This record gives sequence, C-alpha cells and structure tokens, in this order.
Amino acid sequence: MRKLPHLMVRSWRVTALAMALVFALVLALVALVVWVDQPVARYMAGLNASFVNAFQTITWFGKPGWALVPLLVGLAAVWAWRRWLLMYPVSMPLYAAKVPPALLKRAQRAIIFILAAMAGAGLIVNLLKPVFGRTRPSELIAFDQHFFAWVRLSDTWINATLNSFPSGHAAAIVSLAAALGWLFPGGKWWFYAASLPVAISRPVVGAHYLSDVLAGAVVAVLWTGWLARRAWFGVVRTTGVAPLAPENTSLTPTLSPQRERKQDPHAGRVGKSSVKTTQNTRTKPRSKRIRRAVGR
Repeated sequence: MRKLPHLMVRSWRVTALAMALVFALVLALVALVVWVDQPVARYMAGLNASFVNAFQTITWFGKPGWALVPLLVGLAAVWAWRRWLLMYPVSMPLYAAKVPPALLKRAQRAIIFILAAMAGAGLIVNLLKPVFGRTRPSELIAFDQHFFAWVRLSDTWINATLNSFPSGHAAAIVSLAAALGWLFPGGKWWFYAASLPVAISRPVVGAHYLSDVLAGAVVAVLWTGWLARRAWFGVVRTTGVAPLAPENTSLTPTLSPQRERKQDPHAGRVGKSSVKTTQNTRTKPRSKRIRRAVGR
C-alpha cells in the first residue's frame, strides 16, 4: 500500500502534462489560423508552376491507397504461410527454425496495427471535417473567402471546398510513419522525416492550410499512440505492479509439510515425550547435569 500514493501522484502528473500539451496545441492552432494561415496560403499561390508540379507528385503519397494494397498482400501472405506451417507439421523442422509461427503471428499483428492506425486516423479526420467545415485555400485566392461552416453536415459532405480542416493526406502519411516508429523505435525520426515532405506538399499545392496539416498530424500521432498501447497488438509490453509483501515476513521460500517430512524423517515422530525432555533439560540446574555425567 505504500506505492499507491506514488502511483496516484504519477498518474496526476501525467494527466496534468497531457492537459498542458493539449492546451498548448489548441493555442498553436488558433495562432496559425488567425495570423499565419492566410499569408502563407497567398504566398504559396505565387510559387513557380514547375515547383508546384513537383510537389503534386510528392503529395500523391498522402493517399492511403498506395500503401493499402502492399499491406493487404503482405497480410495475406503471412497468414497463409503461418497456416501452412500449422496445418502441415511435417515441414515444421525445415522452416520453423528460421521463421517460427510465433514470429509470423507477430508480423501479422504488426501489419494489422499499421492498417488500423491508417484507417482509424482517416476515419477520425473525415468525422471532424463536417464539424469544422473550413473553406480551402482555393476559395481564399479566388474569392477572398475564409470561414468555418460549423456543423453544417449536409453542405460539408457535398461541397469539397468545406473539407479543409484537418488534412486527410497528412493524417494518412503521419499515421503510417508513427506506426512504423512504434514497431521500429530505432528509425522513428527517419520515418517522421520521410513523411514531412508529403505533409508540406499540401499547403504548397494549395489544398490545405498549415493548421490543417498540423491538426491531421496530431490526430494521427494521438490515435496511433493509443492504438499501440492495446495489449492485443503487442507493440508496447505493459507489466502489472507486483503485490507488496508484508514487512515482517521473510522472502525465503518455505517448504510444504510433505517436503519437510521427506527432509527430516524424524519430524513426524515428535510428540509429548520430546517436548518433556526438552523442558527437563532446560529446567535442570547445571550442577546436577555435571554430577550425572561424572557418575557415568
């Protein structure tokens, strides 16, 4: 029970830190919307056409379709390989030494984790778009209009110009990078660096504001982090707190009565006579014991 207050303090600290980060993120998004988004969008509209066309190729990787097909093919291949090893155990010694079924099961769950990260981030972003209903930068450049159509679901689902916030391309590529970063922590920052050009390409081509990209990336990181802590995927190994032992008890293992009798065959014969002899030896004075020993 002594560790319980420390765990509570730690949980409160983690909660306070999370609330502070969320508050700082909201302030950053508001600052981008008010002071940064529109000037940057007007500047991006005046860029060179060849430069924008190059980013049109880069922004294609923000579509989840290009990663969906290889992931599904890999998932089917891993599942079939694992089922083959389990259904035909004769071939197990040939292949199980190099690629055991347990490793294939982990690979299968890793692929499902990546798919769930990308699909979940895309679903959350598509649910948030009708809530905000923000106009795209093209409306700002063409008609000098920038507004939020709050909770106008019918107009937002039909009119694509009101689907700017958050960015779906940024959420897709950042969720892929975050999932790979959870699976391979050593290359985490390389995965994020590889997703950065795709995320930046959205304001360059005039499809999103900077705050849209930031919001989509945050949604992807938070969703993937929450998904990685689920025990089924096995990405993060969580261990429970060991129960505390009482203060006066020793940690040495105790033997059962059966094992004690095996080690000491005379332990079961101890009765009242042995108790009396021990009491007599303790109560007799020392002089009488010496006289008896000399008489013998």
